[in-house]
Amino acid sequence: MSARGPEVYVSCSRSDVNCGISGLLAFALIAGAVERAGAGDDGFAGFEAAVLYDLPSPGNSIRAGDLDADGDVDLVLAHRSGNSLSVLFNNGDGTFESGPNMLVAVAMEDTTITDFDGDGIVDIIAVSQGSPIGEPFDNVGRVAILRGLGGGNFDEPEFYFAGTQPVGVASGDLNGDGRPDFVVTNQLSGDVAVFLNNDDNEPGKPVFHQVGSVPQRVALADMDLDGDLDAVVVNLFSDDLAVLLNDGSGALQLIQQIELAAIASRLAIGDINSDQLPDVATPTGGLAAVSLHLNQGNGTLSESELHDVGITTSAIGLTSINGGKTIDATPAGRNPARMNVASIRALFGDGMGAFPTMSSVVALDDGNGPLLDSPPRDQVQADFDNDDDIDLAIVVNPATIVAPQVAILLNATAASQSDLTGDGLVNSADLAELLRAWGQPGAADFDKSGAVDGRDLAHLLANWRASP
Repeated sequence: MSARGPEVYVSCSRSDVNCGISGLLAFALIAGAVERAGAGDDGFAGFEAAVLYDLPSPGNSIRAGDLDADGDVDLVLAHRSGNSLSVLFNNGDGTFESGPNMLVAVAMEDTTITDFDGDGIVDIIAVSQGSPIGEPFDNVGRVAILRGLGGGNFDEPEFYFAGTQPVGVASGDLNGDGRPDFVVTNQLSGDVAVFLNNDDNEPGKPVFHQVGSVPQRVALADMDLDGDLDAVVVNLFSDDLAVLLNDGSGALQLIQQIELAAIASRLAIGDINSDQLPDVATPTGGLAAVSLHLNQGNGTLSESELHDVGITTSAIGLTSINGGKTIDATPAGRNPARMNVASIRALFGDGMGAFPTMSSVVALDDGNGPLLDSPPRDQVQADFDNDDDIDLAIVVNPATIVAPQVAILLNATAASQSDLTGDGLVNSADLAELLRAWGQPGAADFDKSGAVDGRDLAHLLANWRASP
């Protein structure tokens, strides 16, 4: 079953609805995916306590995807100081086990997950600032493609020249041929490199486009709604966002550099004001705010609008955290009110470009003490525990003796909604309540369609919990 919701530009997973009630399950799957409604903080039940997983070295980026084709969302991280990519495999319930830590090349910066060669098995594309491990040192920027072999295993990396100090990469079909291409940011030369996927599933010669001073991350979205993917880049030293529109062939043209309210190296894209156009949000460092840039309809962005969030911000996501049809924000940073503890909070969108309500600040610790002086480096959003709501994975690199870690925050919203009887379980009693309300509005109308139907049944079954 595909989890549906508002249009967002993040990875999502498929819910494995397996509750042992085969007839109802089949009906739920036929009925389709869950599309809950509700704006603001309505229905948000909060996050469960963070679960921390040690990393082999400080993490620089984190991406989500089903690496072993078991239907669950796994994680891959790039490690600059460790010169490696590491994998965390999902057990299906939002808990993770360490996978391989693959030594690749000097200064691994960022990665993207895609089926580059079209064989039905996902591959990893990553960027590094230096030579492959085992070869004489150089500082030539490279792209590494690790082709999937199945079962979460990957072939030896293939290397391609990328530019001068690459730091970001994003993948998508830029020229409409059905094959994923990718874009790399090069911070020293101030450009992006576009790699189109050749007929033989090899990257073509890169085409370079100037974008600004010290570009960092890049994201792909159809900014002007003309049917092809465009690129948005966040520039660190020129303090701006660069928008590059695609002519449909994969050729990009810089059409705008819009000033940021504060220095940033990360960005997120989503439809903040419900006009079907992708907008952009960035963290703001020490300003304790997030910066929003709304799409003007032609792919260009508005001037920055700051929204106070009460914590400094270093990473941000845009998604529907409460299961509604509006986009929420999940800024992560440090909490100045609590010794700069690594923290996150949810901002609930009103669908008009503002976030009038916020959750409480959530510390990224597991009850064994706070992670001090540790600004979160990156985050990713996906349904890790297959319960039909969006969870978070956040990279924290403490400046203490504590090991670098990934904090997993599971969203309790879907399970809370499904507990119709309030006994802490989702079982036959809740199913009976739902069936009694069939065809009518009420608490069991999870998607607020006006009547309880098969989508609501699918939602309940996806959160089945018959025992504590």
